[in-house]
Amino acid sequence: MKAILVNQDGNVKIEINGEIFNPQCFRSFKPEAETIRQFAEAGIRLMNVFPTGIKNRLGTPYSPFGEVWIGEGKYNWENLRRQLDLFTESAPEAYFMLMLQLDTRDWFLGLNSDIENSFDHFSLTAGCEKWRKSAARFICDTIDYLDKHYPEKIYGIMLCAGGTNEWYSHYEDYARHGKYKQAAFEKWMGNESVRLPSAEIIDRTSWGMLRHPQKDRQGVNYWSFLHCLTADTIKYFGGEFKKHTDGSRLVGIAQGYLMDFKNDVLPGACTGLWETLDSGDIDIFIAPASYTFRGLDSTSGIRFPVDSIKLHRKLYIHSLDNITHLAKDMEVAEKLLNGFSRHVRLENLDESKEYFKRETALTISKGMGYWWFGMYPKWHNDVQMMLEIKKIQQVSNDVREKDCTSVSEIAVFVDQNSNYYLDVKQSITNKNVWLQAEPLYRQGAPWDNYHMEDINHPEMPHNQYKLYVFLNLLAPRKIHIETIEMLKRAGKSMLFLYAPGIINENGFSIEDMSRLVGIELKESEMEDYKIVVPKGKWNSSDENIILGYDAPVKPMFCVEDQDVEIIGCFEKSQKTAFALKMRANAFDAWSAGGTIPGNILRQLAIRAGVFIYLESGDPVYINKSILGSFAHKAGKRIFNLPYECKLREFYSEEEYQSDNNRVEIDFEANECKLFEIITRTFNKQ
Repeated sequence: MKAILVNQDGNVKIEINGEIFNPQCFRSFKPEAETIRQFAEAGIRLMNVFPTGIKNRLGTPYSPFGEVWIGEGKYNWENLRRQLDLFTESAPEAYFMLMLQLDTRDWFLGLNSDIENSFDHFSLTAGCEKWRKSAARFICDTIDYLDKHYPEKIYGIMLCAGGTNEWYSHYEDYARHGKYKQAAFEKWMGNESVRLPSAEIIDRTSWGMLRHPQKDRQGVNYWSFLHCLTADTIKYFGGEFKKHTDGSRLVGIAQGYLMDFKNDVLPGACTGLWETLDSGDIDIFIAPASYTFRGLDSTSGIRFPVDSIKLHRKLYIHSLDNITHLAKDMEVAEKLLNGFSRHVRLENLDESKEYFKRETALTISKGMGYWWFGMYPKWHNDVQMMLEIKKIQQVSNDVREKDCTSVSEIAVFVDQNSNYYLDVKQSITNKNVWLQAEPLYRQGAPWDNYHMEDINHPEMPHNQYKLYVFLNLLAPRKIHIETIEMLKRAGKSMLFLYAPGIINENGFSIEDMSRLVGIELKESEMEDYKIVVPKGKWNSSDENIILGYDAPVKPMFCVEDQDVEIIGCFEKSQKTAFALKMRANAFDAWSAGGTIPGNILRQLAIRAGVFIYLESGDPVYINKSILGSFAHKAGKRIFNLPYECKLREFYSEEEYQSDNNRVEIDFEANECKLFEIITRTFNKQ
């Protein structure tokens, strides 16, 4: 067995024993023969098996087949065989990703009373070598058994541990310490005499919600350590598996959701993305579609900086796990619709169909993959539902045979390291990162999303981008600042949010922040936290737009520079809070706060020379070969195009010819349409 990732014309695919597969998969908490068979008939040949005896947050078993790992080096292989037999008999041509839940079992905790339950208290267990070695043995023994009894069937594993199998630690555990966390901290710091800081030191900030790089260094180090501990644990298991299999299989994880960063994420110790992204032992990054943007009145969203995953030649899998109309009356539905997961209610077949069309359009426009996650049997068990899924599969396969190279002219960066300088009770990342994603989808132009460390990546396509957006660059490294200055000299436009560069190696510096932004800034009164953008040039709506925060933020800043174009002012003081300053044919823009609406982002993009495809505020899905949108309301949509072209809609097969680089297309309410660009002619200048 040999499984690798390959990149074909912007599409990341999986190659198994020389055969290329589009990364479209099926999984379920309770798989049934008929459902497996139906997905196999729909063309799905990659499926997941999940041998575990642990219950999920819904109170139901992750697997109905029973526990496999029953002791140190002891296994109930019959429970594993029953699951594999079900899949191999129902989908004989399928290959499998093995999901291995590495969490401590009751038998292990009974033998080791000093070790915490890792599913609930992951950060307290992660540094325990005894647990790591025991779980690594479980991985290796299981793959050996499957290779012997189901040869050439397992193409990879997904490493699962911590809360919801996504490597979360309990919110309150961040200030709890134990001997295993202490030992890991000593190793990470390279100092056996160092001690974990107290809760008071961990929580301490020196300037409002900001940590000082020297005075609060213990806290900064601790938060960095906590997230790196999770990443290090993941890399340990990935490395053990790769070594055991001679690097012949793929490794996936669900961890590092930087674009989902809000004030409750820092204590969860689960955003150490860079450490796993930069690891040769991790290949696939998996996440549920954004819970916040799932509604049909929203845009959907990817919780990773997805274009960094592609830049590192890795694969993203978008989990299509939302409850369908078929299951909305199930007992478990209430927990999913109103509990921590926040699924969206889909009332009928049309809503489920269009929801899935939207999710897959977003994913394949990025050249990435997805899996159909029917948590329970009722999710998809319907003839009409499966017919629609089969159509979606056919369209996805058609698209992925085309050139899906990015044509985005906007690059959006999220910084991991800056998060460690923030108070756990802060709210700026809620507005500037987490909630900013939806307006970015509504600006009418595609955008690429990167981890800040990749701004210096040798293959970063800087020639492609005209506008750079920095969501949370509080503490840039010197190389980041140098690269931004180089990009400015190259004529790139910039948009910065809140306090970029406010933190340097020695302390806080408004001067450094002003220099980086290119606009002179100063500290403002604490009561200034709401920004008003009046209707007019920058705001095309019929009323004033108010953005910013829900409560006072300290520190807060305003514009002192007189040579700027004012976009918005603070509601109370009327000081400039959102401004733009031209330099030659580009600009620097700064806003004291988010969430900046799509129509304002669109005006900034236009000023930067970005091509705008759609001005309706509906999300767009665009790459070199496709154009699509999800319309919230019924009516005509006018697409602008950089060339004359003919479009063919993938689902209806209707064709449209542009006229004067525009094409009008009718949409129903909550309808997704996806078009192939089948001919294009550039107008002579």
